[in-house]
Amino acid sequence: MVQCAGITLSDPSFSDSCVRILHRCDAFVANFIVAEFRGESNKDLNGEKVNEREREVGGAEGHGGRNEMRGWERGWATCLYDGGDPDDAVGDELRHERFGGAPGTVWGAKRQCELLLRDRDAAPTRPTPEPQHCVQLACRTPHRTGFYYAGPALPGTACGQDMWCQGGSCVKAEEVPESSTLGGSVTDGTGEDDGWSTWQEGACRSGCTMRSRGFRERRRVCNTISGNCDGPSYDVALCDDSKICAKKRRSSTGELAARKCGEFATLLPELDPRGGGLQAPHDPTRMWMGCAVFCRRASGGGFYAPRIELNDAGLDPYFPDGTWCHHDGANDYFCLQHHCLPENFKMGAQMHVWELPSQDVWGSFNARALDAPSPSAALRAYLSLDDRGAPLLRGAPPPLLPPDPEDYWEDDDYVEIPGPLKQSKNE
Repeated sequence: MVQCAGITLSDPSFSDSCVRILHRCDAFVANFIVAEFRGESNKDLNGEKVNEREREVGGAEGHGGRNEMRGWERGWATCLYDGGDPDDAVGDELRHERFGGAPGTVWGAKRQCELLLRDRDAAPTRPTPEPQHCVQLACRTPHRTGFYYAGPALPGTACGQDMWCQGGSCVKAEEVPESSTLGGSVTDGTGEDDGWSTWQEGACRSGCTMRSRGFRERRRVCNTISGNCDGPSYDVALCDDSKICAKKRRSSTGELAARKCGEFATLLPELDPRGGGLQAPHDPTRMWMGCAVFCRRASGGGFYAPRIELNDAGLDPYFPDGTWCHHDGANDYFCLQHHCLPENFKMGAQMHVWELPSQDVWGSFNARALDAPSPSAALRAYLSLDDRGAPLLRGAPPPLLPPDPEDYWEDDDYVEIPGPLKQSKNE
């Protein structure tokens, strides 16, 4: 989190913002804030004359910000200065004016979610355009638990029939200016015009565990201007893995879990790197259980599924799709999108996997405030098994990740300095 002093100086000689960079990773965002609010002063806060580029960095040298940015501008961040000079040859694709003040008509809610999560399978939690998107757009992906807030949707994002977002409100849409390169107008974004392409299937893959099947990822593309269509763009189907696994020994789920847990333990010291792991029994109320990898704890006994800790770590805390997970006496069940589902199960064309009647941890998985407490004991118990592999909590409702209290994020980010006091009549 970037903390900004945000001081606006009343002295006419200065008009830049001051930013205190706490960590190296904050430098880009901090400099972006400065660049937005920078003024026309040709001096820094010490009264020293600076050139055009130094002015954008401001007086950040006390925390290494200026040196950091000087290194960036000589390397990959030279684009920070594109367009600052009238003579710069910047392509039209880099000029925000081309969107006519309504970028959401091109970068719809789904595309905004894809950019936020860097995941082409991401989509709004509420797939149908609605006014709530203008206040806070929530995004999900079938590859992670929970959802992520993206902030208010971009201006021009569809929020209803012939409605779009402007300034955090859902208002009647207007025609995009002809001077822009967009053309057209905003609809309800449900994909009635053109809509989805046909499904494109990937190659059959498999984890080659005992009794497993292979899986194919299926994707389709929304052909509307805004990229908003009703239903998922991602699906998984089972396939025959006999040829794929013919030249290798099929491993047990316990062996695969042990390998994965050893990898997880390099990031999570609370896990025993040599303690192995297991596959939990299927629970029809918690369909994820039979597909999550449970690892033995380093202390205290029992097993734990590190789904929360690994949600953003780039490690998959689940068994591969196609892994056998249950038999109900008539049908085999296999993992599909991290849920244990019957072999003949078909996801509806308009249904996202998170709409299944399955209990799970719920809440925002955005970065927490520095003062936010660690996951509660109830959350850890919900994701734990005893030494026999039985859930510690049965029939308990899933815990909710509570939002951080507002005062965790409050900061005195600006100080008003009064102007010169008026002289009294007697002076």
